[in-house]
Amino acid sequence: MKPKQIVIELCVLLAIYVLAFFCWPFLSGTIYGSMTLDINMHDTYFVMSVSPFQLLVLGTFSIFTTLIYFIRAIVTRYKNKIVNIVLITSDFLLIIMLIRIYRIVLLLEQTLDANAKSGWTIYPPLSALGNQSTEITRHPHFDSFMFIPITIFMLILVTSSIITGRNWKTSTHEQTIS
Repeated sequence: MKPKQIVIELCVLLAIYVLAFFCWPFLSGTIYGSMTLDINMHDTYFVMSVSPFQLLVLGTFSIFTTLIYFIRAIVTRYKNKIVNIVLITSDFLLIIMLIRIYRIVLLLEQTLDANAKSGWTIYPPLSALGNQSTEITRHPHFDSFMFIPITIFMLILVTSSIITGRNWKTSTHEQTIS
């Protein structure tokens, strides 16, 4: 691997990180002075700070890097070693991030289910309206929505690894004689 190519790839990765870093202040509203995310659900008011900012930037960086390097690997037909290594690494990081997000959302879902059964205030119906059903509405589970991207990125990881392994040419001093 040539040093010039390594420097170019590091500059591309730095540019992607800067894009992800400056993307989130616009999306989260910190440019306009709002440093919290307020969610009003039923009779509970959730206020979340923008503290996991680096986690959001890292997740956005891994998504951008995986998509850009996947396109670059397809265009070069997986012949560039550095592009393949960055693709495999960023895809693996993205899968770990997606699984972590999935676990956080499952925990939130379990909390909401527990609160729906015992904690949310269900007001009695008004007497003038007659009998109304006080049935709790169920929300669709997040499982079915999260398995699709995880599966897609795992397939990208496996195929990229297999094709990179096939195209990897070892030097004569790296080959083992058996």
